[in-house]
Amino acid sequence: MSVIVRASGNAGPFETIIDMGDWLDCDGAVFLKNVLGNYTISEDEGLAPVIPASTKLIADLCLKIDQEADAARLLIVGDSLRVVEYQRAEAEAKVFAAAGYTGTVPPSIVSWAEAKGWSAQDATDDILRASTAWNAALYAFRDIRLKGKEAVRNVASSSAAQTAADAAIAQINAILAQVQ
Repeated sequence: MSVIVRASGNAGPFETIIDMGDWLDCDGAVFLKNVLGNYTISEDEGLAPVIPASTKLIADLCLKIDQEADAARLLIVGDSLRVVEYQRAEAEAKVFAAAGYTGTVPPSIVSWAEAKGWSAQDATDDILRASTAWNAALYAFRDIRLKGKEAVRNVASSSAAQTAADAAIAQINAILAQVQ
């Protein structure tokens, strides 16, 4: 998609037509680092792009896909510190299981076993089952998010872009429902 860019600089004001595919990301940010002759366009030099409504719709739909995937990830694993906790528990569980459930029981397994009233082996196996499900969901969210945004970018109409975004969001919600 091409747009008209109006800018001014040392040589005075000018207009040029650019292909937005090179500079528009799905957050709606415009990155213009193109050299036109000896003149470099940048936002701090008075850039005034004229962005068509369909380009904005695509950016908005891509952002909505990102937001839905982010919200789903947060529901599954919580904040980033919780992710570290889960990763540590997973690593300890893998080592303990590989050792045949013998030796000193790692702290994350002790905590879960005591909380649930289980044996160390039952807690280890549960941690590994949960981490497998969480990791599968996180990979699925990434796959759906990336493919969904590309589908939105590569359709021929606004209605097809909306349909592609709706399909990606429905897939994210279906994965979320399986894991919760």
